[in-house]
Amino acid sequence: MLTVPLTALLERSSAESGDKHLAGNIRDPDQLLSAQSMAALAEWHRGVFAFLAYHPYGDRALRDYIQEGTLADDSGPNILCIFMQTLSRHDTSVPEGVGSLIDVNASRSSASLALEELFSPRSSPAMPGIAFFASFEEDTPVYVPLDECENVAEVRRKLRELFSVIGQEIDPKDREHFSVNLVVALQKKRIEYESPGVRSIRRFLIRAYQAAWDHREDLMTAAGLVLP
Repeated sequence: MLTVPLTALLERSSAESGDKHLAGNIRDPDQLLSAQSMAALAEWHRGVFAFLAYHPYGDRALRDYIQEGTLADDSGPNILCIFMQTLSRHDTSVPEGVGSLIDVNASRSSASLALEELFSPRSSPAMPGIAFFASFEEDTPVYVPLDECENVAEVRRKLRELFSVIGQEIDPKDREHFSVNLVVALQKKRIEYESPGVRSIRRFLIRAYQAAWDHREDLMTAAGLVLP
């Protein structure tokens, strides 16, 4: 499975859209996570997005599933999956400017801090789980818990079921009605879900990005996409 840092996709999609100012500047969160760069990625992808929330040590089934490398094949080309992964070889210092965006409590996992931002002021849902959304702007994310999956096989079966719902029963390219259509499809299949209502997805990703770096992690992506 090809995994690509979210920063690399933002930089590449912005460059392809003619926005050359991001080249070589991926440590500047104000530009990297700007509304303009996220709009460029959304236009480049033309599908929907998912965020996999899990604890790197407590949720071993989901962690091991990602490491096995079938996520991109399971999700398909119309769902760009984002998840957090521990840094290994590249610089583990926090990018300049990130620390001033949002305060982070380092005693908690980065994924839980991201979910807190997504659901605030409500209580965060249980992890692990997966949040679907169709836009990096104002959108209504739909979160499906995965806490009943006890092993890799169960994680793969559940995620394939969810990806199948999106691929076969609703049009992932209909972003305007995606959340409503997904909720209806989940209700028909009696699949449990939660939604915090309309949220700023850009602010959520800023929170996730900052929290990830604070925990020496990075936001990674996996999808049926190939960077040219």
